[in-house]
Amino acid sequence: MQFHHQLLAVLALNGAHAWGGMQLFTAGDFSSLSSDCVSALTAELSCTLMETGSTMYHLTVNMTVDLLDQMCTDECKKSIASYQAAVENACANDEYEDLYESVSAGNSSETYRPIILPDYYFTNYNQRCLKNSEDSYCLFHLQSTDSQDECDSCGLRMFQAELSNSYFYNDDLAEQYSSLTSSCGASTLDLPTPTSVALAR
Repeated sequence: MQFHHQLLAVLALNGAHAWGGMQLFTAGDFSSLSSDCVSALTAELSCTLMETGSTMYHLTVNMTVDLLDQMCTDECKKSIASYQAAVENACANDEYEDLYESVSAGNSSETYRPIILPDYYFTNYNQRCLKNSEDSYCLFHLQSTDSQDECDSCGLRMFQAELSNSYFYNDDLAEQYSSLTSSCGASTLDLPTPTSVALAR
């Protein structure tokens, strides 16, 4: 599933990697949102490294264990959790409108809760930071596997992380996930039930 072009345009404003105590967005990105919401979205994260920008999901070949160790710190994870809570609170009465469909195809626009924008980054982050039972990053484990094992715990947990973001969640994928975890006996990998980010479609 792809974001519409307007959403991608906002997400692509930063480079492929962001370093240090960083902002995911700048105030000029969100002229239609309240000042409290903008302040929350532009707050700094206590993260050394995070992938951002439109090429985010294409950087797998450049990943190393050292980069993931820099990225996947407890400090960063705590900072993300605090950031998400702050955005949800500050943006509770705001709507982010995607005008791409209405401009390009004459359709009505789509409206989302503003958390949709940073959560796109955080879904990628959570998938990158997953580790298997041997304390190895799932990303490299899956790359090194010659055959596709549909019951591989890393693959299932990657799937679970994707479904935890309601933008990617749909009934068909949820059914596939439930069927897989059932047939694989993965009873501890519950089906996520994220709050919808879509306000109007």
